[in-house]
Amino acid sequence: MPRLFSLIAVELSHLTVGFASLPVCLVVLCWVAFSVSYIVAVGSDHVYFLWPYISDTGTRPPESCIFGQMMNIVALLVAYSVYIRYRQFVYISVTNNDATSLRLPFYSKVYLTFGYLSAFGLSLVGNFQETGVHVVHFTGACLCFGFGIATAFSDAVISCSHIGVERSRRSLFIRFAIPTCAAVFFLSTVVAGATALYQRNSTPQGNHDSSPWKWNSSTVGFNAHLVSTFSEWLLAFSFAAYFMTLIPDFQEIGMDVRYRGNEFEDSNVQERSSLLNSGHATRLPYVIT
Repeated sequence: MPRLFSLIAVELSHLTVGFASLPVCLVVLCWVAFSVSYIVAVGSDHVYFLWPYISDTGTRPPESCIFGQMMNIVALLVAYSVYIRYRQFVYISVTNNDATSLRLPFYSKVYLTFGYLSAFGLSLVGNFQETGVHVVHFTGACLCFGFGIATAFSDAVISCSHIGVERSRRSLFIRFAIPTCAAVFFLSTVVAGATALYQRNSTPQGNHDSSPWKWNSSTVGFNAHLVSTFSEWLLAFSFAAYFMTLIPDFQEIGMDVRYRGNEFEDSNVQERSSLLNSGHATRLPYVIT
C-alpha cells in the first residue's frame, strides 16, 4: 500500500492542469440551474410559463432549494474564473516592459474586486428569495448585475490598453459589445419592471393579487413585465457570453502542481520522479503555481 501511494504521488509530482473547461462548466451549470428551476416552477404552477423572472423560478420550494444550491456553485466558479483572469493580467504586467504595463497591476485589482462583488451578489440572489428577504435579494441582484457589467467593461479596457492581452480587433470589439449590451438590458429590466409594478399596483385588481410573482396575460402591466423579464434573460445570456470569450485565453493557462515530500525509498519510483522533474512534462505559456 505505501508503494501504491508513492507511485500515485510521483505521477502527480509534476502535473499541469488547464483551465479552458472552467468557463464552459460555469456557463453550462448556470443554464442547467435556470432550466431545471424553470421546469419545476412551471410544472408546480408557481409561475406563468411565458418569460418569468429568473428569480421567480427559484422563489418557492422545491425549486428554490435547487436554485439556491446551484447558484452557490456558480458563484464560486465565477470568483475562480475572475481570479484566473486576474493572474493572467499579473503575468502580463511582469513579462512586459512597456509603460502601459506599469498601471496593469492596479487595473487588474479593480477587475478582481468587481468580479468578487458580482459573485457575492449572485450568491445573495440564490440564497435570499425575493418573497422572503426582498431587500437582501434585490441588493444581491444589483451587485451581481452592476458589478458584473463593470467586470466585463474593465476586462475590455485592460484588453484594449495593454499589448499581449487581446488577440484581434474583432475579439476586442466583442469584449466591448458584450458589457454595452448588458448595460442596456440591465436598464431595460429595471425601467420596464418598475413600470409594470406601477401599472399593476395602480389598479384594485393588482393591489389584491395574492401572488405578486405570478404574472399572466390578464394581469395589468403584463406587456411591460414581459419587456423586463425578457431583458433579464438577455442580460444573463450576455454574462454567459462574456465568460465564453475567456476560453481562448484560458487555453493558454495552466496550474503547475508539484509534490514536495520526503525522498522515495523505491529506486523505480526515484527514477520515475527524476524523469518527470527533468522537464518532459508539457508546460503552458501561463502557469499558475
